[in-house]
Amino acid sequence: MRKLFGSTFMVVIISLLMIKFILSPVMNKMVLATMAPAIEQHNQNLSKGVYYLIRQDLLKVRPQDRQARIQQLQPQFGYPLSLRDYREIGLTAQQTDRLLRGTIVVIREGKQFWQLVDNGPVAIGMGPIPEVRAGTTVELLAWISFATLIGTVLLIWVLLFWRKLLKVIATTTEFGNGNFDTRLNISRRSSLAPLAAAFNGMADRIQNLIKSHKELTNAVSHELRTPLSRIRFELEMMKTAKVKQVREAYAEGILRDVDELDGLVNELLGYARFDREDVRLNRQPCAVLPWCREVIAPYNMLYNNISFTGSLPEEATAVFDQRQMARALGNLLQNAERYGNGAVALSVEQQDGRLCMHVDDNGPGIPLPDRERIFQPFTRLEASRSKETGGYGLGLAIAKRIVENHGATLHVGDAPLGGSRFSICLAL
Repeated sequence: MRKLFGSTFMVVIISLLMIKFILSPVMNKMVLATMAPAIEQHNQNLSKGVYYLIRQDLLKVRPQDRQARIQQLQPQFGYPLSLRDYREIGLTAQQTDRLLRGTIVVIREGKQFWQLVDNGPVAIGMGPIPEVRAGTTVELLAWISFATLIGTVLLIWVLLFWRKLLKVIATTTEFGNGNFDTRLNISRRSSLAPLAAAFNGMADRIQNLIKSHKELTNAVSHELRTPLSRIRFELEMMKTAKVKQVREAYAEGILRDVDELDGLVNELLGYARFDREDVRLNRQPCAVLPWCREVIAPYNMLYNNISFTGSLPEEATAVFDQRQMARALGNLLQNAERYGNGAVALSVEQQDGRLCMHVDDNGPGIPLPDRERIFQPFTRLEASRSKETGGYGLGLAIAKRIVENHGATLHVGDAPLGGSRFSICLAL
């Protein structure tokens, strides 16, 4: 806190000193230069009456006695009076011209005045007029008092600010020690409110990421445990089996389990690749309807039950990564084939200026409470959507990541066929 107070106090004091000794003189000169004619006119008006009285008094005496008369008048004035030949004053040509025309000439930034007594060369001088300035001691005391006042105000502000900083330090330390539920509670009017909002947002993302990783780790361990247990069991049985056909059956079972592990690892690698935030997309304009026909062609060769309709013009285009979007759409088609009852439909339309691709099936559908959860890794619903139907619960998660990387949306609803409708919507 002392460092914060000291540095802030020094910045304020140095700024004030710079204002006084650097900025203030410069500003004064700029103001004087800008308002010089108005200031000179003002000074002329102030001294006009005094000059009139002095001139009238001097015109009553002989020229050789005027100097003595000035000396007699001097005690009545708080500034010097003098009589001098105007050629000895050191006026500029412009000032001399104005003096000879009877104008009061103001020099030395308004501190000295000159005007001719009559048509002769002698001019009456008033000034320099002394400035009223505070003594050094008074000015020093004023600065000390001002600095003390500023220091007191700054100290109060620093104390309040430091309390908030201690709260931030305590919260971040607690978060770093593993309490991921802790958050910064600071008033919205506080200067630290943006910092608190940024910290809370970061804490939410980290907490969700850790939670997601824990769930993913638990799911992976669960998925690996089953085939590994079967492999261990089959190896033990192979040791005791005496019949060749039995040993070959166990060997085939081990190969199937290895293939399952290999498929699971490939799916995990695919999900990890699409889960990264720095995935580079090869976005290119694409004719939507021909591209959709190309995507569903391999699946129709396998299933021969996918219908396709498009309400867009044949030449309608959209910009996206064709390979990755084909992976996402293919995952949705496989999901529909796996959990539907034999009917799958792909339809393309335009909604509110966006391209929407709908994949429908005639399966049991997805309950409302589960429609967000199914996009999480290794999520499989009960009953008909179980592992016995195939898959690892990563297809929808991968599709979701691909679509989100495009800045698009993927959501699930009810299909006209009676099952589920998965919709990808992206900008045209």
